[in-house]
Amino acid sequence: MDFDVEILVRLHWRRVPLRWIATRVVYPRDGVSHFRLLRDNARMVALQLRLLSGMVPRLPGLLARKLT
Repeated sequence: MDFDVEILVRLHWRRVPLRWIATRVVYPRDGVSHFRLLRDNARMVALQLRLLSGMVPRLPGLLARKLT
């Protein structure tokens, strides 16, 4: 769950144009979730911390880009 988000963020940082495509998703009524509450949440928090630590050195450039 964290891999695709990290790829999108890093591509955005490199100014790669992204295209969003609407995709139909169907969840079966009797489907089984593979979400693991503690492990998956811990991985998402770790991803956020990793991306935040990677953003700090880029912050001046990100702010300059936002202002132009």
